[in-house]
Amino acid sequence: MFLRDILVYVDDSAGVSVRVETAAALAAAHGARLTGFHVRPTIEIPYLARSFNGQGLAEALAKAADTLSGEAHGLFTRHAAAHSDTRWEDLTGSVIDVAAARARCSDLIVLGPSEIDQPSGRRMSGQIIQASGTPVLMVPERPAVATVGQRVLVAWNSSPESIRAVRSALPILKAAASVEVLVVLAGEPDTDFQMPGRPLVDYLSQHGVAATVKVMRLDEVHGVGGSILARAKGTGADLIVMGAFGRSRLREAMIGSTTGRLLTQSSVPILVAH
Repeated sequence: MFLRDILVYVDDSAGVSVRVETAAALAAAHGARLTGFHVRPTIEIPYLARSFNGQGLAEALAKAADTLSGEAHGLFTRHAAAHSDTRWEDLTGSVIDVAAARARCSDLIVLGPSEIDQPSGRRMSGQIIQASGTPVLMVPERPAVATVGQRVLVAWNSSPESIRAVRSALPILKAAASVEVLVVLAGEPDTDFQMPGRPLVDYLSQHGVAATVKVMRLDEVHGVGGSILARAKGTGADLIVMGAFGRSRLREAMIGSTTGRLLTQSSVPILVAH
C-alpha cells in the first residue's frame, strides 16, 4: 500500500495551521497529493424569515460563507506552501456527509480535535471514522512532538479494526525510526500464556518493519486509554496507530470510552481506522 492521496479538512478552528502543516509534511514525505477542503453549510432560510427579508438574509449568509471559505483557502495555501502537489476544494453540505463521502476516494483524511471538543462534535468525528471507511489522522492543536511518524506506538488488541489500522499505516511504519506494539492486558494471563503481539511483529517484519512488543497490565484507574497515553508519553511517541475499539466498537467510536478519550485527550497524533 502507498499513500498517494491525502485529504485535510480546513476550517476556522484553533490548531488548523498545525493540522495543515502536518498533512503537508506527510504528503511530501510520501510523494502524495494533498487536497485541502472546506465545507460551506447549506443555506436554509426559515419561512418566517423569508417573509420579512429572506433575500437580504440569504445574501448576508452567502457572503459570510464566502468569507470563511476564502480565509480557509488562504490558510491552506500558506501552510501547505512547502508542498508542490496540492489542490483545493470548496464544497457545500453537511460536514459529516461531505467529509465521509470525499474521504472514501482518499488514502487518508486529516482532522483536528476541534471537531470533537463537545459531545455533538465527538459524535461527528466518530461518524466520519465509521462512515468513510478511510483511515483518519487526528492531529491535536498542540502536538507534544514536532515530528509525526518517526516513533510510532501501535495499540494492539488483535481486533479487525486494529489490523486495518496497521495495514493503513504501513507506509508510515516502513519509514519510522522505531515501532512499538503495545498490548494492554486485563487480569492475569492464562497458564499457557504466550507473548501477545508476536504474530503482528512477524507480519510487520515481512513488510520491512522492525517492531518490538511491550505488554502492560491494565491500570484500572486510568483504563486502556490512559495506559496508551502514558506509554506514548513515556516513549516519546509522535504517532499512535489504533483501531476504533471499546466496549461496543461502533458505539464507542461515536461517543466515548477508549477511542473517545484518546481522540480528545491525546497530545500525540492518532491514526485510527474502523
